Amino acid sequence: MNTGIKHNVTHKVPGESFSCINDYLKKRLYFTHLDEDGIQDMFEYSSKEIFYRHMGRKPHMNIEDTKDYYQELLGRIKNGHHGGFAMYWFIRNIKDKKTIGTVGLMGINEKDKIAEIG
Repeated sequence: MNTGIKHNVTHKVPGESFSCINDYLKKRLYFTHLDEDGIQDMFEYSSKEIFYRHMGRKPHMNIEDTKDYYQELLGRIKNGHHGGFAMYWFIRNIKDKKTIGTVGLMGINEKDKIAEIG
């Protein structure tokens, strides 16, 4: 049975079996692996200028911008990002299942047990 960091972030979803997610958030949010079903919701929040105020990116002007970014995230998962393995998830609202954001671990270094979150 493989229990390495890469295996865990690829096969588990945050909050699924980790006790570090606080109970308040568990009642409001959940995480899923990226899938094409979330692209329209992703466009809705990504087209808002306020969303990108401190991120160094421009809002998405059309659904194609969002699809390109989605493919970029998939490429980071496949090829790594920031000098190490990377994994991203959608953040979804429990109430309506709407995708409201993404979260990722990047530059995952299994040897040193470090990663960036973003």
